[in-house]
Amino acid sequence: MPVAPVRISACALAAAALAVARLWIAVAPGSAVRWASSFNSAAGAGSRAGDGPIVDTWCRVVASVGARVFRATCLEQSLALVMLLSLARIPSHLVVGVSRRDSFGAHAWVESRGTVIFGGSQRDGFVPILPAPPASTCPE
Repeated sequence: MPVAPVRISACALAAAALAVARLWIAVAPGSAVRWASSFNSAAGAGSRAGDGPIVDTWCRVVASVGARVFRATCLEQSLALVMLLSLARIPSHLVVGVSRRDSFGAHAWVESRGTVIFGGSQRDGFVPILPAPPASTCPE
């Protein structure tokens, strides 16, 4: 069954973002995490209430391509998603948490306007070490 051209483009762009994320984390992990975890207020200038479908689409595409093609980590997928949403001028940021349990564990997820939009189902049991900015700083 043929795939719609828009879907192919989204998958190709997600694959490119995942490749850039993997390379950036390998070369300069501190820079990548600092950039993605800082709230991108400039992105919010063009955002609208109707961004939900765009966010949902990018979340699904990044998760699908990340898992099937790249076997990407949660950090790589989250960084790629923040990059893609930034291009779409949708504010988002990376949050990294560590495990509350006895053994060490870490997880990365993405928030936008005070709401977890990616990686949230697995974040229970993790305490953010790169805290999200207060929701009051998010542009409406």
